This record gives sequence, C-alpha cells and structure tokens, in this order.
Amino acid sequence: MIIHNTTYSVAPPAEAKWVLWVQEHHVPAIHALPGVSSCRFLKLLTEVEQDGITYTIQVELADLDAGEAFLQAHDPVFQAEMQEHFPGQVLYFQTLLKVM
Repeated sequence: MIIHNTTYSVAPPAEAKWVLWVQEHHVPAIHALPGVSSCRFLKLLTEVEQDGITYTIQVELADLDAGEAFLQAHDPVFQAEMQEHFPGQVLYFQTLLKVM
C-alpha cells in the first residue's frame, strides 16, 4: 500500500472557504480515480510556528505504479485547480510513503 501525502499551509482568511472546497470538490474527485483505495482529509492539531493553518490529504493507492500515475497524471491538475481558486493562499509539499 502506498500513501500520497500532501501537507498544506492555508492562510487563515481563506481557511473556511478552502476547507469547504476541499470537502465538496477536491476529495470526491480524488475518490473517483482508479487505483485510489481511500482519501483522508486531516487537520494538524499540533501546530508548528508559522503563518498558516496546517492540513493534510492522504491518498491510499494500491501500489507504486498507481502512486506514480497519480503523481504524474492527476495531482498536477488538482494542485493547479487549487491554486486557481486560492491564489497565494495555500502552500504545500508532497511525500510518497509505503505502508510497512
């Protein structure tokens, strides 16, 4: 099992609108992709000192091939949509993890 994790830092003024958009649009679109076992949207409770509020989206994928396909074909589209809706309000970084 592979997990694609994206960690987001969201500007406080955009938080409520961004959370709603992620719940109503982003997560359902990810769930609909082939090879996706689950998609979790999480809020970090232990905040690090920064200007934004931290969230993660964890996408479980069947195998490394599905993880690579997600990274190359689907993720760029999702991130571009997010930047279009929330320009300059959301920063992110991504990791690909293997469940041991």
